[in-house]
Amino acid sequence: SPLPTPSLLAVFPSGRRTVVGGRRRSRVAASALLLLMLLLLVQPTPQAQTAQSAQPKRSPLAAPVPTPAPTPAGQVRGVVQDGVLTVGTLLPMTGSLAFLGAATSTAVDLAVQDVNAAGGVLGRPVRLIRADSGDSTDDLAVAAVRELAGAETDVIVGAASNTVSLGVLDAVTEEGMTMISPSTTATLLTTAYDRGLFFRTAPSDTLQGRLVGRLAAEDGNRTAAFIALDDPYGDVLVAEAEAELSKAGVEVVKKIRYREDDADFSRLEPIEADALILIGFTETLEVMRKLKRGDQRWYLVDANLSDYSEDLPRGTLTGTRGTLAGVAVGPDFQARMRALDPALTDFSYAAEAYDAVIVAALAARAAQGDLGKSVAGRLATVSGGGRPCTTFRACADLLESGTDIDYDGLSGRIEFDSNGDVGEGGFGVYTYKADNTYVRTETRVVSR
Repeated sequence: SPLPTPSLLAVFPSGRRTVVGGRRRSRVAASALLLLMLLLLVQPTPQAQTAQSAQPKRSPLAAPVPTPAPTPAGQVRGVVQDGVLTVGTLLPMTGSLAFLGAATSTAVDLAVQDVNAAGGVLGRPVRLIRADSGDSTDDLAVAAVRELAGAETDVIVGAASNTVSLGVLDAVTEEGMTMISPSTTATLLTTAYDRGLFFRTAPSDTLQGRLVGRLAAEDGNRTAAFIALDDPYGDVLVAEAEAELSKAGVEVVKKIRYREDDADFSRLEPIEADALILIGFTETLEVMRKLKRGDQRWYLVDANLSDYSEDLPRGTLTGTRGTLAGVAVGPDFQARMRALDPALTDFSYAAEAYDAVIVAALAARAAQGDLGKSVAGRLATVSGGGRPCTTFRACADLLESGTDIDYDGLSGRIEFDSNGDVGEGGFGVYTYKADNTYVRTETRVVSR
């Protein structure tokens, strides 16, 4: 960035005046002196130039201080490559999503251990820094990004929340840090301006919508209806599910859309359809209470997949199916995680968090550099198109021999596209029992 125009104090650091001797001056001499003064004012002294070049670069999130001119749009500053791949976590240790933070943070710890046990990156151990993102009700994530940038973080694993990720995306990428989320699914992140530095190992809502439509079609329904939020989240799920239903010859007979701030179901009447797809948040409970399911098949999505055992009469949801992004980790991986955190009971998005670290470390090895932008430039390369490999050590050995690789991790085939989305993703399919609680009954893989 260009240096700011020097102040008078910078030109004259001591603050003293310049005095020219003699009482009589010719007009020529006076003019020459005036010209010299003007030149000094617009051109800093060598001392001033040295002082300015020594000023440290500051994060745009730091306390207000005189800073260089803003970075032009479309460019990133980045952190100076120091030979150490620094991974920072931006995951919830507090707030409503803290239950996700325990599993994802432990998975990151385990991945860093595995990378370092296999020789690290660039011949040095990966450095790990932890920061609490909180949730969308506080400003912890903003402060956390400031801390991570100040610590010269190259890659951030996080955030867990769509809202938090969107809120810090510009600050993260302006600092040149690559961001890999293990659990965000919003399609808004597919098209968000991210300077090419945002990726995620969890599948987007586009793929979830396709799965919901396929489930309804596979269950033999001939007609289907939707009651769905009228927002971008609802839009993509309805569109993708409807497209899958149409392919299977299932007729969509009704669509009811509503705004979250104006959800009034007092006049809702029964809908004549074999399948009813409910897309919403906590207000879905009011829909369930209003309607009598009978023989109709109901389908839920990640936002309303919940324990309704204390909210609905027994048997209300028996057989209802729902979807949630994320693969199930096996007992061996669970045991390794519990060795680090014996209190773990929920392993949601653990595989996706583990893979975020592994694929970033492989990208840094392939790029022969730890700079965030260098990592981002190789993430698609190491996750598709080469020889398949499933561990960091095996993939690193292939890279060392000059072989292109395709890392297929615990979360499945990754294959980042130009938007940073995975080419295919794993989903849990859940089925409700008579007590209105749900259990995972299968895992499905959905591709673009």
